[in-house]
Amino acid sequence: VNLSAGMLTDFTPLTEYCTELCDIELANNFITAIPESISRLQNLERLDLTNNQIQVIPEHLRHCQRLQLLWLSGNQIAQIPDFIRTINFPELEKLDLSFNPAEIPSEVANIIHQKDDEDSNDDYDHHN
Repeated sequence: VNLSAGMLTDFTPLTEYCTELCDIELANNFITAIPESISRLQNLERLDLTNNQIQVIPEHLRHCQRLQLLWLSGNQIAQIPDFIRTINFPELEKLDLSFNPAEIPSEVANIIHQKDDEDSNDDYDHHN
């Protein structure tokens, strides 16, 4: 589902009622938090929250074990939580934390994938 640039501040209803979603694009909104109900999305593979107002990567995100692509660039994230540092996402291939105040720890540097370095043959075309 693509709800980018939709002036959204919250996406809790989406995570509560559409539990089979595997691809969520919510870039360029005004979202301030990732709801706890995101843990219900057991099939979630791609989550794009680029250019929002998110300050914290919540612990409940770790329940999305199928997550492959996670874009959190352009937010207000000041600290990378331990569960991201220890890479508890077995499927995670790409993580974008650019343009956040947080210092990127070396433990996750190998999965950081800046947009300008993306392979042209990716199966997921990321647009802002």
